[in-house]
Amino acid sequence: MHDPAPTPAPPPTGGGASPSSLTVLYDVHCGLCRWIKSWLEAQPSYLTVELIAAGSPEATARYPSLDALETQTTLTVVSDDGRVYQGEAGFVMCLYALVGYREWALRLARPVWRPLLRLGLWALERLRRTTACEGACRTRTPAHLTQHDTPEPWYLQPGARHRLRERLQQRQAQEHR
Repeated sequence: MHDPAPTPAPPPTGGGASPSSLTVLYDVHCGLCRWIKSWLEAQPSYLTVELIAAGSPEATARYPSLDALETQTTLTVVSDDGRVYQGEAGFVMCLYALVGYREWALRLARPVWRPLLRLGLWALERLRRTTACEGACRTRTPAHLTQHDTPEPWYLQPGARHRLRERLQQRQAQEHR
């Protein structure tokens, strides 16, 4: 559920043509993913939302250009106009399709909200790895994580408090000069 590549454009707003349907590829082996699939299916939506098992013969036949393994480890959403949204952008597009969550999607698509979105998806990924799948999920190992996809938020990384304290002391010293 992390974004392995640069994030595609946010959901279409105003001037651009909005998709009329989305296909969400999900990990059928993941209990959390299956629960989210059921939740999505139960939500009223502005767009037609179809959910297909990632890596399945149907998904591979429909989207041969997508990496089947990556679609099993990263939330992938394909719009009817062919745009592919992965990770954060895929999550935002799922919300964009839903009647009760479009405003949140438009908000989370803004750069200022990306850290909160990233943190929420990081928490979901941790939950997915530790409890929801009983080891059956196809999650990425830390070796696959990118600079924007750290295993720990900055404030939980070793030495973060010390570095923050040093920066605060430096700023206070500069203000008193």
